[in-house]
Amino acid sequence: TEAFDPTENRYRCKLCYTNFKSFSTLVSHTVAIHKNESEFLNRELTASDLKYNCGECGKKFVTKDLVKSHRRKHASEKFEFLRKEAFDKLENIYRCKLCYTNYKSFSSLVSHTIAIHKEDMELLQTKIEENELVFSCDECDY
Repeated sequence: TEAFDPTENRYRCKLCYTNFKSFSTLVSHTVAIHKNESEFLNRELTASDLKYNCGECGKKFVTKDLVKSHRRKHASEKFEFLRKEAFDKLENIYRCKLCYTNYKSFSSLVSHTIAIHKEDMELLQTKIEENELVFSCDECDY
């Protein structure tokens, strides 16, 4: 478990660099998320522990799985522009603007978008007006 970071006014996880407002939340995180890396939690990390680099930001990690998880965050950052537009406050879900599929989490919407709509990035970045939706579905309300 890592110490308080005064520059961020947060507690930072030394294994994945995630910030938390309270120490207790950081502890809950490390217990739930880092059970496979527990050997690294209660000691100072050395340069030889931090074998896995993120090629995008240069952060270093103790396991291949942690750097893979971290890289997924970089991938989802590219879709951050969708977060507000896709969120339906009334239903508390994220809805794909291209196929109207619903997701409980933004990360699930991003995974869907990468898998299904990766060729449609230009369309995803376009504001689609109601009057441009000229085709309707015979089986639902869309």
